[in-house]
Amino acid sequence: MYVFFEHHRDPSGQITLTELRLSSYPDWLRIQFKNATENTAFEAAKVLLKQAPVAVRSCDTDLKVWSYLGSEWGQRTLDQLKAVISNITPVKFVEVKDLRMYAAVNRYDPSRKQEIKVEDFFYQHAPTVTVVSKESITIQLTKLLEVSEAELHAADKDTLKKLYRRACLKLHPDRNNGNGAAMSELNMLWGIYNA
Repeated sequence: MYVFFEHHRDPSGQITLTELRLSSYPDWLRIQFKNATENTAFEAAKVLLKQAPVAVRSCDTDLKVWSYLGSEWGQRTLDQLKAVISNITPVKFVEVKDLRMYAAVNRYDPSRKQEIKVEDFFYQHAPTVTVVSKESITIQLTKLLEVSEAELHAADKDTLKKLYRRACLKLHPDRNNGNGAAMSELNMLWGIYNA
């Protein structure tokens, strides 16, 4: 089995996003489900891929690419995949550039190159927080939760959950013509704020 992955880094070299996709082949990005060993390895991997909190993980079901925000969960998932899958079948990790481009054509060909832009991740034109500090996260979160900073700081755990759920119902793209970019930002900020 192959695990194709890509680490996206900020200008300082810190990992900001890890993307990965599983494959049974070194050049085709697909699983050989008719092979019992590959299928078993894939089923075990699916459990591991979902262990990260929802706030830091995403799956593009069309491209079959899993994404993990930050450095912790992406690397942790890769390490767990290596430990578990290697007990079922040999596994090779292949770091690539432009994983999404390869996933779109379902084939790994390192001679192909394509520029991927940050705004293409998750939802198109998703707003991003450029300066990550407690103050900037709080400011962005208060806008999305529609509360003041004082209300946010004074709220207990249950009240915070209610505010978050209310915002999710309003922003979720599957409900009431919600805003997918804002929902994605809310999940990211919520995960960081509660870490």
